[in-house]
Amino acid sequence: ITADTVPLITALRGLAGVGYAIATVASLEYLIERQPGHDRARAMTTFVVVVIGGTFAGTALGGILADRLGYGPVFAIGAFMVVVAAVLAWRSLEPTVDPADGGETVRFGSSDVVGVLRDSRLMALLAGVTVPMNVALAAFLWYLVPLTLTAAGESTSVVGRTLMLYYLAVLVAGPLIARLGGARIGTPLLVGAGALISGAAMFAPVVSSATLVVSLAVTGVGLGHAAIRAPQLSLAIGLGEARRTTAGRGATLAVMRMLERLGSLAGLLLAAILLAGSDLAVATAAVAMAVSVAAVAYLASVLVTVRRVKHA
Repeated sequence: ITADTVPLITALRGLAGVGYAIATVASLEYLIERQPGHDRARAMTTFVVVVIGGTFAGTALGGILADRLGYGPVFAIGAFMVVVAAVLAWRSLEPTVDPADGGETVRFGSSDVVGVLRDSRLMALLAGVTVPMNVALAAFLWYLVPLTLTAAGESTSVVGRTLMLYYLAVLVAGPLIARLGGARIGTPLLVGAGALISGAAMFAPVVSSATLVVSLAVTGVGLGHAAIRAPQLSLAIGLGEARRTTAGRGATLAVMRMLERLGSLAGLLLAAILLAGSDLAVATAAVAMAVSVAAVAYLASVLVTVRRVKHA
């Protein structure tokens, strides 16, 4: 509310990001502890829908309030809501470990993180799907799309409505795709196909910067990510639990969140560097190509694994 310099805003935003990361990982751990294994995919879908729904509603409501009240009151309202949510969570959530039973909180260390990084199946998922998804979000959705629409002469409100198509697609299609797609083709193939769809959709603005084409591209990326967000969480957790330790699962979530943020940072840097030396079409094509190649590589690794299992 009181920050008025770029360094201070950057530092406070970074602090908020740290808190968000801690809360997200803790929420997932709590959900996993409370949810039976056979219902985990549905639980992950619900978690993603709630997060995306909050982002969708918060962005729209924040924009309306900012136009009417200004930025300061919006930040104040947001801070108040976060404090209320924290108090409700603290008072309502039960501990996942009962001290009376002699239980201890499970912690993971650097060796568990190294173990995750050495797991070829996990790294294939993270490098082929998780990181590219965040590259697409940061570089394409949050950076290149607004610049493309602005260069085409569209207003800020049109840019905002176009970006909302992504969250709407994930919110509406996510539960349906996760339920039907995972049952028909399997979770690994589903997330790989979603990554490939999102990469292919990003090529559309390279051909035309018309608002309708960009809107269709944003929707396509959203539909691709609808097949990724919840299923990849369930898949990563399952692979982490295959390490037969709760610490392995916690380390998996931590590494996953860390690589997501690094993917967002790398995506923004890549787009900015390409844009500085070329134009919007070239930068968009490069990001789309990177995401598509990673998706193809992941799908190839999944098919190789499936063949090995069949011939075993």
